[in-house]
Amino acid sequence: PGVFNLAPLDRDESRFAQASKQMLETNDYLIIRNQDEQRNKKPAGIYWLQAASTAAFSSAEAQEIWSYRIPSWIAAALTTSLVFWAGTPLIGRRAAFLGAALFGAGLLVTTEAHIAKTDATLLLATTLAVGALAHLKMGADKPKRLALVFWFAIGFGFLIKGPVTPMVAVFVLVFDALSQ
Repeated sequence: PGVFNLAPLDRDESRFAQASKQMLETNDYLIIRNQDEQRNKKPAGIYWLQAASTAAFSSAEAQEIWSYRIPSWIAAALTTSLVFWAGTPLIGRRAAFLGAALFGAGLLVTTEAHIAKTDATLLLATTLAVGALAHLKMGADKPKRLALVFWFAIGFGFLIKGPVTPMVAVFVLVFDALSQ
């Protein structure tokens, strides 16, 4: 609730939406701009997703923030499902379901789902990567497919916020090796 009605929640959300809006208006999807300045603080992935969702469900001329929030909203919902998927081989279906339900109802995830920024989408990519590692660690079927999922998640996360997803994956692998 509120994705369609809330005004922009912070200045960074407005900057992301404005840069994505300018991509649509200029048809330039390579150079990220906010007004007259280049905005190269984040990789282009989130801007592409926001521009695509606005092109699909609204228009740049509409001047409404909700269409730029769709990637965050979908990412938060998918991440909740991925928490269940990632937790199942580690703690069982029942506990993983409870964990996913608590995760999805959490204040921080709910808040990030309502903001047109990188965090919910980054959470999706990182959870997918860590979930693939969990399944590989527990000896899941089709390891080649899971390895492809892992590397897709690493690449997707890098397009969203640079090295954060790869760093988390490295920390997971290091702490797993140290715990044995």
